[in-house]
Amino acid sequence: MSLAKKRAKKGIIFTLDAIIAILVAASFILASFFYLSKATNVPYDRQGIYDLSLDSLAVLEKKGDLAYSVENGSNSTLVEFLNFSLSQQVCGEIKIFNTDTFQLLTATKPGCTPINETSFARRVFIANNSKIYYAEMEVWFK
Repeated sequence: MSLAKKRAKKGIIFTLDAIIAILVAASFILASFFYLSKATNVPYDRQGIYDLSLDSLAVLEKKGDLAYSVENGSNSTLVEFLNFSLSQQVCGEIKIFNTDTFQLLTATKPGCTPINETSFARRVFIANNSKIYYAEMEVWFK
């Protein structure tokens, strides 16, 4: 066989290898798109509102609003926070409990009533000369 014919046969083999590789890669890509298109989305972002409630409790604790509310027995700072910090589409309710799980305070954003699909977050804080309390925030979309 001549050198030119050997090179021509190698070229065909390399071309067939490339075509097969392209077909296999295309089939994997199509299968991926098929399975990804079947995925369903949750009607709302549950993790997002959980993070919102957790972050809100952290802000309230760091600002001292949770301790202030317990020490004064007033939920006015909590209601103010709910009114001005949460967007119009988000509702929330904050409850403060002592270590005996006795509910001390409740603050709900005006115009909101809890629905079935809510998200909870809890945070422990200290107030009244090192007494331990915990705050629970329930958040939901209107």
